[in-house]
Amino acid sequence: MARKIVLLEGFYVYGIKVDGTLRYVGKGSNGRIYSHRSIALSGKWGRGSDRVRYQALAEAIKRDAKITYLLYADKLTEREALLLENKLIQKICQSNPGQLWNKDRKSDAAIAERRAATATRWAKKGARKRHSRMMKKKWQDSTYKKARSVSIAAAWQRPDVRARHLAGLRRVAPSISKKVKALWRDPKYRANQVADRKSRDYSSWPRNNGSFLSHK
Repeated sequence: MARKIVLLEGFYVYGIKVDGTLRYVGKGSNGRIYSHRSIALSGKWGRGSDRVRYQALAEAIKRDAKITYLLYADKLTEREALLLENKLIQKICQSNPGQLWNKDRKSDAAIAERRAATATRWAKKGARKRHSRMMKKKWQDSTYKKARSVSIAAAWQRPDVRARHLAGLRRVAPSISKKVKALWRDPKYRANQVADRKSRDYSSWPRNNGSFLSHK
């Protein structure tokens, strides 16, 4: 059961209630929980779901709504906080759709919106190259790399994420297989791959009954 916040230690998972109704579930550290009010009042709401959330909070503050903060758990690692946050959001979205200002990323409308936005973004000239350069630069940042690694690991604990990923792989597998076969028909590509594999040290690879594990 959620309790009022008294002391914040490590990473924590919290909730924001507006007039007694839980409207937001998040995770953070230090004073993250108290930043929402200042951002809402600043008018700098960002885009997408962030904008929707902060605009709604700003309107609540203006009408003098009662805003309270709840703490579900603290003294967590970042991974533990992400797992608990995801669990709470999905549980509430399933039982009371539309209650949270968190975006329900699993809804059909949310999925369709993301796909449309992605298609529009990729249609722009040079978009893929710019995105590739941007992501390579981001992953060179150790802080970003650590945060994303934790987030991805937490997401992979969810069966629905694994199922969606597997379904996606099954959809694209035939086309990928054709491309790979076409590459291997090129003598130069084949020679480079063979040379690369011969140059690798496989001594640290896992073994099964004295022989290398095979991947079929």
